[in-house]
Amino acid sequence: MSKTVFLSIKDTAFLKSVGIILMVIGHTFTEKWYIDSIKYPLIDAYFVYVRNFMEFAVVPLFAFITGYAYALKNDGTYKYVFRKITTFLINYYVLCLAMIALAALFCGYYPNLMDILKMMYPISSDLEIFAWYVPFYIEAMLLLPIVKNTVEKYGSKKSLYIIIVSRALREPYLHQ
Repeated sequence: MSKTVFLSIKDTAFLKSVGIILMVIGHTFTEKWYIDSIKYPLIDAYFVYVRNFMEFAVVPLFAFITGYAYALKNDGTYKYVFRKITTFLINYYVLCLAMIALAALFCGYYPNLMDILKMMYPISSDLEIFAWYVPFYIEAMLLLPIVKNTVEKYGSKKSLYIIIVSRALREPYLHQ
């Protein structure tokens, strides 16, 4: 049985590019607390709309692409998952260390070792507010094989119920 492919690898690469551009625009124009001295008076009236678009369109786009690319490319093994996570983290660490160096050089930001470790797996980071995607990607990639096996075993409808119930059970612990 062959898979029906709605978006090719090329299509998902294009969507990622569009998503990255929209993410940069969104963070540039909506993160007022990030750089206090920069003001966009003509755009301030549209702040809520840009922020909502980011939250309800661009973020889900990245989540969709993560899962869709997994479904398109993976070989069903954790070897694939760990290879993807390793490649992702190497790229992230290079970016992270470059940002720390630039912040130290131009802004006088000198983090201690614990701050740097927090940035390496950004649970909380003052410098890298955009890095929510790092733990999301790692956790999603680790869970996708389980979701795939659940769908194959129970079908799509039952699997959706299992995911919703497990998320609901986990919800109280997410905000502690």
